[in-house]
Formats: sequence, structure tokens, C-alpha cells
Amino acid sequence: IGLVHLYQGDYGLAIDSFKRGLRLNKEIGATLESEALMNIGVAAWKLGQRQRAEANFRQSLRITERDGSRNLTAKILHGLGRMALEAGRQAEADVLLQRSLDLREELKDQAGTAESLNALAWSRLIRRRFEGTAALAQRAAEIAQKNEQAELLWEAHTLLGIAWRRLGQPEIVLQEARNLT
Repeated sequence: IGLVHLYQGDYGLAIDSFKRGLRLNKEIGATLESEALMNIGVAAWKLGQRQRAEANFRQSLRITERDGSRNLTAKILHGLGRMALEAGRQAEADVLLQRSLDLREELKDQAGTAESLNALAWSRLIRRRFEGTAALAQRAAEIAQKNEQAELLWEAHTLLGIAWRRLGQPEIVLQEARNLT
């Protein structure tokens, strides 16, 4: 129910539902605590409650690292990296996003790998490291294209276009655009 509210953009109700789920999990001894905490973090982030979001993500991360849930750990690291990036903490963002990317590559999570590559490319772009941006975005685009991940593909191509333009090579941007049509 919390996920439905989250996807519908009703973040307050989503948090209430996830909290209710946490209570029920504890009562029956289920092991979904980490996921619920992460989802509360996502909803809090959407509400602009950055401290609350980060606290929930960090608590969730402690649990997943203890329990060995590598897929969820990678998602949480990605979320924390995006939060750090949004807060202007690029060095921290790079470390978190790189850890997420490393795990996702180990797990052969193609969608997650492309997502982490795009996030790292955004971080490089913000830091004005355009060559690094282009290399990461190119890898993300290749993975997204191969796996028919349209959203990740357009994000990667956007990053590529910005990087090549900033590197003073707009002809590459134009050639890439021609290749897409």
C-alpha cells in the first residue's frame, strides 16, 4: 500500500503506510525492515525532508550490510549518493555512487549499472570533469540501449550531449543525434 501511495505522489500517506508495515513486520518477525526504511527515506526525500530521508537510508544501509542483501545495499548506496549530490557534497556522492556501481556490476544488474553510471556522470558534470562525464554516459547509453531501457538511455544521451558540447566538440553531439534517428 505504501508503494502505491509513493507512486501516486502521496508521500505523507506512503510514510504512514510504511511505518504501519514496519510495526507489522516486527510483530510477525518478518525481515522487510530495511526495505520499509528505505521507502520511508524515498518518500521523505520527495517531501524535502532531507535529514529524515538520509537517516532512514543510513539505518536501512546498516541493516542490509549486516544481513548481506547486496541488491538492496546497492540501491541504498545509490539513493544516498543522489542525496549527497543534491546537497552539493560531490566527493561523498562519488564514493557512494561508485560503491553502488561496483556492487551492481558484480551482481550483473544491468538497469542498476546504467542508473549508477548516469548518476556518476551527473556528478562529474557538476564538477566540470567533462571527459569523465562522456565516458560514463557512453557506457550507460550502451547498456541502456542493449537492454531497451528508454529512460536511462535518454538520460545518458543528454549527459553525452552536454559533455561533448562543453568539450568543444559539438560535431560529435550532432553525429550522435543523427545516429539516434
